[in-house]
Amino acid sequence: MKSDIQKNQLRKIYVDILHGFSYVKDKKLGDLYLKHLDLFESHEMDEKNESYTNQALKEGLCSEKDRRKEIVDSGDWDPKKDNEIEANLAFIKNLEATKSKMFLQSEIKKLTEEIKKIRDQTNTLVSEKDELMGLTAETYASKKLNDFYIFFTLYKDKDLKTKRFDAEEFDELSESEVITIVTIYNENLKRFSEPVLKRIALSGFFLNNFTLCKDNPFTFYGKPVVDLTFHQTDLFSFGRYFKHILSEMKNPPTPEEMDDPEKLMDKFNIAKNSGHAMSKATNKEGAASTIVGATKEDLKALGLADGDKTGEVVDLNKEAAKKGGSLSMQDLMKLHGI
Repeated sequence: MKSDIQKNQLRKIYVDILHGFSYVKDKKLGDLYLKHLDLFESHEMDEKNESYTNQALKEGLCSEKDRRKEIVDSGDWDPKKDNEIEANLAFIKNLEATKSKMFLQSEIKKLTEEIKKIRDQTNTLVSEKDELMGLTAETYASKKLNDFYIFFTLYKDKDLKTKRFDAEEFDELSESEVITIVTIYNENLKRFSEPVLKRIALSGFFLNNFTLCKDNPFTFYGKPVVDLTFHQTDLFSFGRYFKHILSEMKNPPTPEEMDDPEKLMDKFNIAKNSGHAMSKATNKEGAASTIVGATKEDLKALGLADGDKTGEVVDLNKEAAKKGGSLSMQDLMKLHGI
């Protein structure tokens, strides 16, 4: 799904990624520099999370495992719903894999709608369970970790040398100040979502530089891979992916597709997967035959003009009527050019 962020905002986000921090000016708190995490800092955060969880358990909070047992034993939560959540997630993964192999836009659209429907159902179940779970050692640790994350990554200078607050100052922040900072952080994190990074990876201001680095992250960022922030690593990976796609596409993408990564990926998959289907739609004499199940819109997406003998829409119901109401396996094979 395309991000709502405008193109001029994408450039600002891109520069933030290159710098490794985001700058925010707040009326009350002044200049704030939010450092982006790298691998080593993430490891430190993991250790803190484990420490907070152990602390919560010692103070008597239930673990998620124990709390789940409580809501199951009380009858508030049906364990079958856990199985449904897991099954849905696995099913979505399989549908995504199937979608990547399709070449008809009409089928891709239906599958995309089905994926969204199942994902929404799953999110509803997860929300229901989270509400029943309440405060556990893990959720307590997560809240404490969020506070530490703010303290750990908030600086007062662009060189990221001086923390915005020392430990004592941070503990003395008012509730309204904490809410302000949390809001700033949440809004900032949205700017680095996967859809946004994909749009940056397809933008001209990124590609113009990226194509010169020969897929070498050190040449692009000027530092070893292990020192890259997660945003830098993700952006570089998307850059390599879309560079590959653009180099493989036979027909140049439209400006609209270049601004919408999902549309571009669908177009690439359609072109890639249609080759095999088109070859199967060719008869022994070498003349192209039919594409079963394709709509006129599908043929247009495949580059086949209306009325072109290289692509005809086959209505299976009409074909069955010609055969007395049903099609044999031999009939279906013949329609597919087999």
